Amino acid sequence: MLVNWIDAAGCNGWISAEAPPMKPWTCRTVGWIHSKANKALALYAEDSVPNVGEAMNVASRNVIPNVCIRKVTVLRKAQR
Repeated sequence: MLVNWIDAAGCNGWISAEAPPMKPWTCRTVGWIHSKANKALALYAEDSVPNVGEAMNVASRNVIPNVCIRKVTVLRKAQR
């Protein structure tokens, strides 16, 4: 999946009060869907091939609130 989404932007340093306002970041995340629950999409970008009798492990996980998601594109159906 390719997920286009909006994230909050911030600044910790001193800045002029007259500086232009900040804008949210436009982000892209690629991964497999782990779950669609609690008003969010959970993805992972890496997984392991488990040995017999073992569970698969996943890494590089992200959870994106549905209200932040702008577009979801299926890149290719996973073949497992």
